[in-house]
Amino acid sequence: MNIHRHNSSGENDDYSIPDELEEGLEDYRISENNKLSLSDSEVERALDKVLDQVDEEEAEESETDWSFTFNWKLMSIAATITFIGMLFALSIPVSVEVPNGELATVNLPDGTSITLNSGSELSYSRFYNYFGRNVTLNGEGFFDVYSNADDPFTVNTLNSSIKVLGTKFNLSDWNSETGAKAKLAVTEGSVRFADLNSKDSIVLSANEGAMITQTREIITSPVELEKTLAWTSNNIAFQNENLGQAFGMLERRFDLTIELGNKLTLKDESITAFYHYPVDPESIIRDICTIKGLGYQKTHNGFKITSN
Repeated sequence: MNIHRHNSSGENDDYSIPDELEEGLEDYRISENNKLSLSDSEVERALDKVLDQVDEEEAEESETDWSFTFNWKLMSIAATITFIGMLFALSIPVSVEVPNGELATVNLPDGTSITLNSGSELSYSRFYNYFGRNVTLNGEGFFDVYSNADDPFTVNTLNSSIKVLGTKFNLSDWNSETGAKAKLAVTEGSVRFADLNSKDSIVLSANEGAMITQTREIITSPVELEKTLAWTSNNIAFQNENLGQAFGMLERRFDLTIELGNKLTLKDESITAFYHYPVDPESIIRDICTIKGLGYQKTHNGFKITSN
């Protein structure tokens, strides 16, 4: 490439441009020619497109954050419901119900053993031995309590409360409307026997017994342990037993129903008798009716007691 220049004298001067510089100028000229020329409206549209893309990305990020927060809340709610359910389940006491005609033995975590008579129910906390040694009895049970001087053992019934450290005793409370409300016989150690209603209490030692009467009095009396514990060997012993309670014992032992005829009251009637491993309830019903001058009839599920 040659460049012509006019000097001050009017003469022309010729200059030759190096090939490298000429190639560089050519490349620059080509690049300038290839540049796009954009109008203002095109620039605005391009900018709007970029902004829209940014908004979409932010929306996606926001949706992801909301989804994470929502899932976290669901997990928290589920965990709370599960925890509450566990607490509710743990708050429900352990309950042992013995069917009529059967006996059952319950071994507690501290080593205490309880034999339950027919138709009885025992309940205790699932935290037994962690937060006290407390049980509730409805019926009759023989207790062999593991000794722990630092943690007394307590039995509550509908009418009484028993508190011991380590001992053996027989307790019954059928919440009867006739006869004794509750009976206690101690075979070993000492027991505090209290009336839940009046809060009166008494301490009994081995071979001593007491009962809470219908008038809420606590009366002590000697006991014949062999007869008191006869039921634990499937025997039946009536010890000056109110007749209504005696019939109740037979109902639970043989899983039957004994009805009383119209206007028949047995409130003041009692009986004393012993039966070794009886298997025939009718023979016992017959004996009682003969002694007390009563009659009986068979029914589809038991017997009906009538007056002669």
